[in-house]
Amino acid sequence: MRLLGFYLFSWNANSPHLINSTTELSHINFFTRRMVKEGFLFSARLSVSRLKPGNRVFLDNAQEPNLKSYVYIDQQKLAIVIIFDHEYPQKVLLSMGEEINQEFYNTFSNEKIKNMKKDEHISMPKLEIIIKKYQDPKEADKLLKIKTELEFINEIMHKNIDDILKRGELLEDLINKSNDLSGMSYNFYKQSRNANKKCCSLY
Repeated sequence: MRLLGFYLFSWNANSPHLINSTTELSHINFFTRRMVKEGFLFSARLSVSRLKPGNRVFLDNAQEPNLKSYVYIDQQKLAIVIIFDHEYPQKVLLSMGEEINQEFYNTFSNEKIKNMKKDEHISMPKLEIIIKKYQDPKEADKLLKIKTELEFINEIMHKNIDDILKRGELLEDLINKSNDLSGMSYNFYKQSRNANKKCCSLY
């Protein structure tokens, strides 16, 4: 039961602008962490760009069944992406997404989102506290018991990452064009896919 990546974006349909991000990859081989981190960022940005404000979606990946994403884009175009393993309880992620969303607006106005023209890294000290709290499986279990009746639970869509691609689009083509991935990470992705690895390879 593990949370691996957290991303905040200002949504737009072309290339969402990164607001803040953090990963927890201490369990990943040191020499592949950079490539996994780049892969997570690519996946998160792609997911946000293909969804719309108001969407709450759990994304599966046929190539990497151990990893999933929760994507929440509010009506003010703040997008939250959480990457997690398949054992982490999804209902807890709904609560976590709400808490991160509220913390952002407690700190900034929605004008901050509208005025973004490029990737930034805006400091949100309480974000790390929230992430640490939800990372603890015992805390997650407790939160799950408290939050089992969230009103929007039945509104959440479950999709495969291939479902958000446009007709005729290939994921490999998008990866090849992405600025989020270095050449080393792209080669790592291809090797991982060919070997059909099942532990934290790139989306």
